[in-house]
Amino acid sequence: MKTYVTQLFGAAIVFTVASAAVSAAPVYTPGSFSVTGVAAANGANVSGMPGARSLLSGSSPSLMNLTSSYPLINFGDPHDLDGHFGGDVTPFTFNTLPSSTFYALHATATVLIPTAGWWSFGVNNEGGFTLQVGGLNTHFATMHNPSDTIAPFYFTSAGLYPVDLTLFAKPGRSDVELCASPGKYKHWKEPRTNWQLVGDTAEGGIEVVDPSSSPSVGSPLPEPSTFSIMILAMGVLGRRPRRS
Repeated sequence: MKTYVTQLFGAAIVFTVASAAVSAAPVYTPGSFSVTGVAAANGANVSGMPGARSLLSGSSPSLMNLTSSYPLINFGDPHDLDGHFGGDVTPFTFNTLPSSTFYALHATATVLIPTAGWWSFGVNNEGGFTLQVGGLNTHFATMHNPSDTIAPFYFTSAGLYPVDLTLFAKPGRSDVELCASPGKYKHWKEPRTNWQLVGDTAEGGIEVVDPSSSPSVGSPLPEPSTFSIMILAMGVLGRRPRRS
């Protein structure tokens, strides 16, 4: 608590300010996407989400199963790069020419949505997929040429949300990007968008965090909460009437 003294029109004003600490936003340990990719056995055709889930669960014959962690979903086939962002990663060598196969991919993570409101998520790939962020979801059910699928999601509060992306792709390429922009959009080239890869915090992207970490808290900020003002009579309240 601090006491201040000032003057206003000859009156001394004494007031005290009691400061209440306002906690800064929690800071979590950076996390990553847990990614599993499964290549279908030679001759197998994975052309829909049921087939993708069957392949991922081990119910369908497969050639290779790879699991690893990645900071971003930004995968590209070195023989046929596509998408919007540079720095493409090639995590699954079974889907690069000339010996490509159908495959399925499953990626999970936890993201920190910094503010409530509209956030648009985008998936760029050439296969079918489903994307779920918390209780919100979007999907593309069939194979298609490389393109963007944009979905605006409304978040009622800031906080941690699980992300679940499942997709399948045809032989020949393995491009996929997961990005987001604040605001409500349905197309990549709409004005005022700020598309960034999910997890690319250096460029302003949504943060991927470790949900099991105990968040640290930044330095508290002082916020005035109580003002006690006392006006002492010095020429105003205590001034006597002038005699005529």
